[in-house]
Amino acid sequence: RHWLRCSPFRASRSLCSAEPQMDARLLTAGCVDDLVLLEEVGEAAVVANLEALFKKGRIYTGLGPVVISVNPFKSVDGLYSVGLRNKYQTRHRHELPPHVFAVADTALKASHAGGACSRQCILVSGESGAGKT
Repeated sequence: RHWLRCSPFRASRSLCSAEPQMDARLLTAGCVDDLVLLEEVGEAAVVANLEALFKKGRIYTGLGPVVISVNPFKSVDGLYSVGLRNKYQTRHRHELPPHVFAVADTALKASHAGGACSRQCILVSGESGAGKT
């Protein structure tokens, strides 16, 4: 938690784009939307990648099945729209960029596929006031 609190991009109060671009994955050198794709693994590389994504208006980053969110400290238009939700319901988790809709859809599908005994758990963690609700 300390590295995120001290990172230079956390203080920024605006995103580069008013509406999130959630149609395509980001897979360029130094800016990947899933941290398992980083060429170099370490605190500096992770923070640099989160900062690069944040500057592109992407507050969600994947780490395999985990979604990491960087608080934009403002409302992001379209981030939770019905249209975007529908996209995530009809596509595979890896076809679109990381998003909480992908986590929810994966958990729902897994609970239905496993029958009555299948249980799912989603852990939401963060500092007080970070927007977990």
